[in-house]
Amino acid sequence: MHTALLTLLIAMWLGGGVRVQAQVTMSIHGRVTDSLQAPLPGVSVYITTQKSLVGLVYVATDQDGTYSCAFPARPGDTVNVHLRMIGFKPVVQAVAVPAQANLRYNFVLLPYSTLINEVIIHGTRPRIAFNDTTTFQAKDFTAGTPTTLEGVLRNVPGFLVSPEGIITYKGTTISGIYIEGENLTGSNYQRIAHNLDATLVDKIQPIEHFVENKLLGGLVRSETTVLNITIPEDRKNNLFGNASLEVGLTGRRNLAANVFSYRPKNKLYFIGASNNIGLNQDPVAASLTNPSGVGLKASVRTLHPLLPDPVLVSSTFRPDLSNLNNEHTGGLINVFKPSVRCKILTDISYYSNTTQQQLENLTRYLLAPLDSSFLRLQENTQLKKQLRSAHMRNNLFAVLGEKSNLTYENRLDITRSRTSSQLELETQTAQQSISEIILQGYRNTPVRFGQNLLVTKRLNATAALQGQLLHTYDEVGANLGVSSTLPARFAELVADSLSNQADQRTVVKQTAISGELEYFKTAPAINYSAVVGFDYSYAALATLFAGSGEEPLSRMQENRISLSQNRAYAKLKLDKTFHKFSTTGEIALVQASNQANGLGVRTQYSTFPTLSLIARYRFDIKSLLGLSYSLERSFSNAHNLLPQEVLTDYRSFYRGLPAVVEQEKHTLNATYTYVDNLTLSELQASVAVGLARNSFGQASEVSEYTTTTAWFVAPDTRNASFQVKASKFIKSLSLRAQMESTNTYVESYSYLGNSSLRFNRFLMYKNSVKLGTAFSGPVNVYVGGSFIHNTLLVQSIEQELRVSNSRWQADYQLVFQRQKLYISLQADQLLIYNNHYTFFGGTARYSPAKGKLVYFLTMKNLLNTKSFKQFSITDLVYSQTSYAIMPRVTMLGASYRF
Repeated sequence: MHTALLTLLIAMWLGGGVRVQAQVTMSIHGRVTDSLQAPLPGVSVYITTQKSLVGLVYVATDQDGTYSCAFPARPGDTVNVHLRMIGFKPVVQAVAVPAQANLRYNFVLLPYSTLINEVIIHGTRPRIAFNDTTTFQAKDFTAGTPTTLEGVLRNVPGFLVSPEGIITYKGTTISGIYIEGENLTGSNYQRIAHNLDATLVDKIQPIEHFVENKLLGGLVRSETTVLNITIPEDRKNNLFGNASLEVGLTGRRNLAANVFSYRPKNKLYFIGASNNIGLNQDPVAASLTNPSGVGLKASVRTLHPLLPDPVLVSSTFRPDLSNLNNEHTGGLINVFKPSVRCKILTDISYYSNTTQQQLENLTRYLLAPLDSSFLRLQENTQLKKQLRSAHMRNNLFAVLGEKSNLTYENRLDITRSRTSSQLELETQTAQQSISEIILQGYRNTPVRFGQNLLVTKRLNATAALQGQLLHTYDEVGANLGVSSTLPARFAELVADSLSNQADQRTVVKQTAISGELEYFKTAPAINYSAVVGFDYSYAALATLFAGSGEEPLSRMQENRISLSQNRAYAKLKLDKTFHKFSTTGEIALVQASNQANGLGVRTQYSTFPTLSLIARYRFDIKSLLGLSYSLERSFSNAHNLLPQEVLTDYRSFYRGLPAVVEQEKHTLNATYTYVDNLTLSELQASVAVGLARNSFGQASEVSEYTTTTAWFVAPDTRNASFQVKASKFIKSLSLRAQMESTNTYVESYSYLGNSSLRFNRFLMYKNSVKLGTAFSGPVNVYVGGSFIHNTLLVQSIEQELRVSNSRWQADYQLVFQRQKLYISLQADQLLIYNNHYTFFGGTARYSPAKGKLVYFLTMKNLLNTKSFKQFSITDLVYSQTSYAIMPRVTMLGASYRF
């Protein structure tokens, strides 16, 4: 009997063990409200396993803020319930799976601006990082008293801001800047970063692994990073913002305004500026965007003019001092929410600038040393450039049902650019020296229109379907007119011409259509998606060259070519996580065809694979190691297919390839990121190597009056880069230390005249160190220095050339600050061989107690330095340019906060 009872107990225990391991259907439901108990519709609710973070199910709250979801689970396991909505603090709730799984959980989401249960500490104390979002207090990073958002970001750990305004966080380029959860400008965020007043920034919130479309929550691993900015709560009103005005005795001015309006269904943002002190607020035209702020398809290329737009100033060192400008910019953004199911965003901006520049340029052509000939050009140039641009963007987001939504966007960009220049040119050869006066006029009128439709459908708890359709139209017309006092120049520019002027006209038009259908699926151990898509583009180019508008038509040469490109592809994307290790892979099979008319080439067909692999290992919340590899193939575009010569300036001709060429690129990248927000320490390091097959080289022919450059298909080339940034707050000394280093290696091939193939290797080293106090006491100092070295090695059978230059740059700052008074003295130095440049300036600000007015004094170039020099190296020329600097400026001003 005892034996039978024992057997029965063992059987019951084993049976119970089997039941414990069997899956059950777990149900969780509840309601999501804000801190005022108002329901929150549209909140993303998704469930993940606690061990692997694999998504199990996704839902969104309805109009009453309620949710309900069911998913398979095992009793005894633990799952995480995630709740996320832009503008509110994300919530993660761990839930143990009971035997009878039917649970109710109610949640209250708190705005970012009222982060209860968080300890946000100032100065050197911890910042709070939670899930994908890190919150920084902007007032803790005002070292050097930056006046714009871009200036603040340069002080925040993990951020890098390039001279062009491109922002990266932990090595990833951000896809957009959000203000209070609204994506105001898409990927064209430079306008906000350049102009948003620093006093309107309360919290800085980089959001990693960002998925804006709530219907895809839990289905995709996003590598997108965006930046959300919150505005101080005490500033939000029907009308609020900042306005500032500075004026100088010599007619200098600087005006800026940020005017915002917050109403229940409508938010209005105006950002504007006007100055003639060399600032550059040009809003960079962005690609058409989808809701995540990323360009829909990289294969649809934006057209550029065949004739390059003249560059008036080098951006390497203090370009604001050399621009004698008259600039105006303004942007109006309206966000209208007629209901919780619909949002309409309208973005309109205008920009105009008239810039003048005086420069002297000495160019030496790197001819073969075995030939005793040489060629030098000495230019003294007066330039004037007028730029006008208008941009309009409309974005409509609509919820079509409980499990589907739609986004439609259109964009129109119109630009007009005119440049006129007068050159006093002296051409020196071994035999003679020739002087002449040249007048050049350039006009460019690009127009771009695009529209994008995106529809997403959630099929069930583990799958979704998304379709995209894109259409763009580009038209770019450019004209170049050249006249000279030297008839011999035009005898070589225009055959059999007795005229002293030439006219080059080009028109480029492109129509492109692209579509994609993607199916998302999540499984217990892996996420994947299947994609099918197509691209179609048609580009037409026309060029017309004449010696003079008065010459007979028989002297004119009109040339036309067109290129049709079609691609159809299928992709498979896989994403898998193993505890701290995650990997993402993408493989595609592409069928492409190219048909070029006007080149005598038949239609070309090609089938090829593309591949992308990304692997990451997260040591802890602070450090991440990443490794990626990509294989891409592309075809030469219409700009590369130009068998006719096109005049691009008073002496330069350009000629493209005679046929379509397929290029193959391999890229390997490794990154390591360590960011400790508790100690304000960071280390970012990246190494990238690349291999290009069927690379493009340039063949040049140089004479006294002309230089002709043509593309050709070159042997394989390699490139490599290494970048590191490290910063540390030394608490015992109250000192911030930062170091940056960039090393670049690039290979290329070229021909010069009848020489043999030239192999060129370009190396650049850039290292900088910055030291500064924490800007917390009454007296603070900052010292920074950088060293840049460029080397070019040119090797061929006939010759071996080595050309290099170095530049030292240093900047200093001394700050005195009290409760009401702030005084800053700044100095910059540029040290090059035979060129010592010093810039000295200062700023003083006075803030009355509890006042809305701030008074300030701005001084620039107090030493009245006249010019500075820049150097550049290519495989063909070594150039030295001296730029005139804006004269001494002293300005008084005030800003008003309302």
